[in-house]
Amino acid sequence: MVAGGFVSQARATYGIPYPTMYAVPGTPRYYSESMKPAEKAMSDTITNEEAYAFNLVQRAHQNTIENAPFFLAVLIASWAFPLYAGIAGLVYLVGRALYMYGYTKDPKSRMYGAFFLSCAAHPVRSFNHNNGSRRAGY
Repeated sequence: MVAGGFVSQARATYGIPYPTMYAVPGTPRYYSESMKPAEKAMSDTITNEEAYAFNLVQRAHQNTIENAPFFLAVLIASWAFPLYAGIAGLVYLVGRALYMYGYTKDPKSRMYGAFFLSCAAHPVRSFNHNNGSRRAGY
């Protein structure tokens, strides 16, 4: 939900209309009724820099959605390993926030968050695999 809020804020800032997924330079800008006069004084089309900035926020949001099934794995792991899954979930959320912040500023700086994400992912994969193997009788 936080990532979606960032996208909504970026849409309002750069004038990107719904349902446009990614901004394309040169497309008409959307003006809402609640925009301030100074914001309406911007050019009528989206610039390269604005499209790039919006697309960074949108891509970080899409990446969050693509990796959401991992959080389901954390929930599954919490049945057998509540403490470890809770720690992994917290590390995942911190990593996701750092990833999103880094990606929206400079895509190369997303790696700080990616480190936390990988630290959270490895134990959860092990928990689920070991728990499933144990229950299946292996």
